[in-house]
Amino acid sequence: MTGDAPTPKPPLSFWRCVARGVAEAHRRRPVSFYLLLCFPVVMALGVQMAGYRDNPRKFFLILAVMLLFFLVASVKAVREFFAITRAHLAESRRAFRETIGEEAFMADLVERARAARTRAQGNAPAEGKAPPEG
Repeated sequence: MTGDAPTPKPPLSFWRCVARGVAEAHRRRPVSFYLLLCFPVVMALGVQMAGYRDNPRKFFLILAVMLLFFLVASVKAVREFFAITRAHLAESRRAFRETIGEEAFMADLVERARAARTRAQGNAPAEGKAPPEG
């Protein structure tokens, strides 16, 4: 029996499910999320600058690296903000076109509004007459 029978997949363990969930979460998160998580670490490491007050070159190097990191993180966050805003606006436009922007839907909506208005006017009591007491 040298048949090529498919080997069964091993059952998913709890940790494998957790790993899949973490991997899925990482795919959805923008890069700026991780850069923002690095801010406290960079600030904590920047405390070393106090020890370099006597050496201006090291002080400037550490300060320049920190400022560069903050600049890169800020620019990346702003770019992602605008990308998310553009995607939101595009989705809003698409949703509008599929509903209110569609001619058939709009015509049906206008027709229903007219029918409701004429029904409401037909049921309204005539002026000068008292409404019937219930």
